[in-house]
Amino acid sequence: MKIVLLMWIFIFPLVLKAQVSINQQKLLYQNKVISFTKMKHAGIAMTFGGAIVTVAGIAVMSNSGYDPNYPTSEAYDKFLSGYLITILGVAATGGGITFWAIGDSKTKKYKQKLNSVSLNINPVPGKLVSIAYRF
Repeated sequence: MKIVLLMWIFIFPLVLKAQVSINQQKLLYQNKVISFTKMKHAGIAMTFGGAIVTVAGIAVMSNSGYDPNYPTSEAYDKFLSGYLITILGVAATGGGITFWAIGDSKTKKYKQKLNSVSLNINPVPGKLVSIAYRF
């Protein structure tokens, strides 16, 4: 009986500390999942928004009426505006694809980590501690 009591006194605090540590780790993983999900959604918006801006820039360039053989200041300004809009759209699309891919990959990674480890104290009557590791 004394051995069980001594084990309870020394082991139970360690189990509680492990429970707190795992809860902190779960909270960290949950925050990472939220953060990378936001990154993924921002990437999706940037990708499609950048594609729309690219098409708009190309439309402005093609409707500018610029002819290199007979340049006019007004047509050149419209062409240059369309060119800059196109560059902006291409950059947004490229950055959006990158954000989308990284956000999706990291979200899946942290969701898997979040579901892989758990430590429960007294999950069911008759059991003091249960440890589950899924892989």
